[in-house]
Formats: sequence, structure tokens, C-alpha cells
Amino acid sequence: MNPRPDLLVLGAGPAGLWAALRWLRAHPGRHVVVVDRDVAVGGLCGGFQWRGRAFDYGSHRLHPATDPALLQELAALLDCALHTRPRNGRIRLAGRWLRFPLRPVDLLRALPPGLAVGLAADMATGPLRRERGDSYAHVLRAGVGPTLSARFYEPYARKLWGLEPTRLDGDQARRRVAARSGSALLSKLVRGRRAVFHYPNGGFGRLCEAMAAELESLGARLLLETRPQRLEPGRVRLVDTSGATRELEPGFVLSTIPVDALVEALEPAPPAAVLEATAALRTRGMVFLYLELSGARYTPYDAHYFPGPEVPFSRTSELAHYDPDRALPDRTDLCVELPCAVGDALWRASLAEIEDRVVAGLETCGLPSPTVLARRVERRPAVYPVHDLGQRARWRCITDHLGQRPGIAHFGRHGSFLHDNLHHALELAQDAASCLDAQLRWDQARWASCLERAQRQVVVD
Repeated sequence: MNPRPDLLVLGAGPAGLWAALRWLRAHPGRHVVVVDRDVAVGGLCGGFQWRGRAFDYGSHRLHPATDPALLQELAALLDCALHTRPRNGRIRLAGRWLRFPLRPVDLLRALPPGLAVGLAADMATGPLRRERGDSYAHVLRAGVGPTLSARFYEPYARKLWGLEPTRLDGDQARRRVAARSGSALLSKLVRGRRAVFHYPNGGFGRLCEAMAAELESLGARLLLETRPQRLEPGRVRLVDTSGATRELEPGFVLSTIPVDALVEALEPAPPAAVLEATAALRTRGMVFLYLELSGARYTPYDAHYFPGPEVPFSRTSELAHYDPDRALPDRTDLCVELPCAVGDALWRASLAEIEDRVVAGLETCGLPSPTVLARRVERRPAVYPVHDLGQRARWRCITDHLGQRPGIAHFGRHGSFLHDNLHHALELAQDAASCLDAQLRWDQARWASCLERAQRQVVVD
């Protein structure tokens, strides 16, 4: 392999692969290398095969807010049309089921009277409320109101991120909740547009597999089970799982790996303040339980959401509702997501213990008692970045230092420590590719503008 690639991309998730592919398409014939520590491409957007079928790590969708040109590119890459599916989920709130996305008629019919009165009062008093702090809880209590914040958003935050909502940064709410006022929420409900999503035939992981296949067809080199051990200006040492190392002298490095892994590999080592800020970064892990169930469908709904503490899981998704081509006449597949911290009791629980807790929780919520034919568990250590109250200052310290390192730029969910939709990640990857010209000159001013826009993006449900 040529030890002097024009472009080295760290991380073979969707952001890294898409950036590499877009740059190589714009500059055909150039030498590109993509490395990833995993055994397969895709990261959290990848998947695995089990019992002859493809499975995702949780519930993944392409949102209809995705730019049509980008959707068309992805469909062409897959050499098939993306399925367009109706959104048909439910949320467990105050012991009742509400359709999700929310609809006015369901709110009127399903909400307990006391909760409905509280929501109505919060909408009426919304213009009078002011934020009394800059935490997740303060932002939402002032915005959507104390009733919905306390009954839905705050318990869900505790479950997903493992912290009290008053200890989470207010930006977590600003980036995760699109309708942050009663009037905005009401407007969203009244518009009542039919909600859909897009999903690739054969599993969400096919997107990254198709990107990787085209990259290789254009001459790029993919090195899996490999990570950067040492990064210094103009030189990178890679190490694979066997311990073998190789030295590369790339013209430029685009990094989408977790920022703590990037900082750890930097040489010369960053100042102590940067290392301390990086060590304080927190992510939340996830246990995924997969159940093969008897029957053509478990429920008519694609996903169920569980914000409350009465069950340990946050979401279930039934895969046949995502990909109609995988529907079977006598069995169906359910994915259950259980947020946790690496090393805690849930993370260490056995498959049997996890299944028992999940089945009991499903029944507690009034869902059918499942007839389980087969089960499997997967554990992923870093799923959700956690933005606590000190996160902004720490992140500024880290990015100020990385911005001074020549020949490298970082982005992606864990490279930028952002919550985003896939289309946001792909758009920023396109931006990164466009900021590097044929002479390997990096347009820092343009990139700063791209990052500023990305910081304003709000996750869409």
C-alpha cells in the first residue's frame, strides 16, 4: 500500500465514508485510505446478520427532512428505491398510550383529565414564563411548560443520559426538542402532516456497506480492525488488532472517531487542560435485546417509546414495519433498547436476566405477552453523548486546541460530540469534503461557517 495517501479518513461510519466518497468523486484517481477499529463498516449505523436476516443497532430511519438530492444519491448508491414508510408509533405517558407523532385527537381522547388541564394551563401561561437557569430542565419548563417537561421530557432524559435534567446543559434541550414552546407544539399538531420515513431494503447497514463498496471500486483502501496509535503532523502510525503497525504520511486527515480516541493519539501530547477536559467527556451505552417472536406481527406499531422509570427500556421497534420485504408469515423480530452505563448492573446482566426484565416490562405496559422463539443481546459502549453543565467549557477547550493542529479536521456524531440525525451528519460530511481542494488545502473559514450552521441544527423526530 502506498504509504503517502492524499487523504486518510479515521472512522468508517456514515460520516467518514460519505466524506471520503464525496472527495474521491470530486478528485478521481487520488489515493484515499479509510480505517476503523471495528470488524465491519457502519458504526452504530451498521448492522449484523442473525438467523439469516439483517439487524440494525436500534431504530434507524432517514427522515423526510433529508434533502431530496441527497436521498436520490443514496437510492442510486443502493441501486434500489428506498422504502417510504408511514410513521406509526406510540408513547407511554401517564399510564396511557398516545400515538406518535402526536395528533390532536389522540391528545383529547387519551390524556387523563388532570394532565390535559395542566397542559392547557401551561399553553395559556407560556408567554409569561422565563428561563430561570440554563439546564435542560430549565429550558423545557420555560418552553413547553412544567407539565410536559416533568411528565415526559425529564424522565426520558434521566433514562437516556443517566443524569438529573437540572445537571444537563440547556443546549441538550435546544438541540433535541424542535417545538420548545406550547404555541410551537400546538402549531406542529394542528399542521397534522402525514409522517413518513425512508428505509433501505435489506437493513439500514446497507447504506454504509454501499458507500464502502463504491469507495473500493474507485480505488480507495479500507483497513478494518485498525486504529490510530500516534498522530503527528504529516505522519500517522496505525495499529491493528494483532499488534502490527504501519506508518502513513497522509496529505490530510479527516477524523470521525470519538474525540477522546483522537486526542489520546495526538503527538506531541496536548496540554494538561485539554487532556483533563477530554477525560471528563461522558457517553451513555446501550444494551440491545433482539427477540424473534411467534406470529406475523407483535403489534401494528413500528415503535413504542417509554419515557417513564417503570421499565428499564426506552424504545422498542418491530423491524417488519420498517422493511416490508422482510415480513414473514409466522414470525417477527423485535428490538428493545436499554440505556445504561458501561459496567453497571444492566450492562453486566445475563441474556436471561435482560429478557426477563423486558418481558415483565412489556406486560406491565399492557403490551402482549411475547412468545419468544430466539433471543440475542448486543452491547454498544458509546451511543449517546452526554452534555452536562460543564460540557460547553470543556468542549471549547478541546476544539480550540484541535483547531490549532495542522492537517486534520474532526466531525461526526462522536467526533463532534453532537446529537444529530443521519442527514445532518451526511450534510456535514459533504461540507468537509468540499473544504479540501485538489491541492489538499483546507478552507478553514468555510469550515468554520459549516460548523456554525451545524451547531444550529435541531434533531427532528
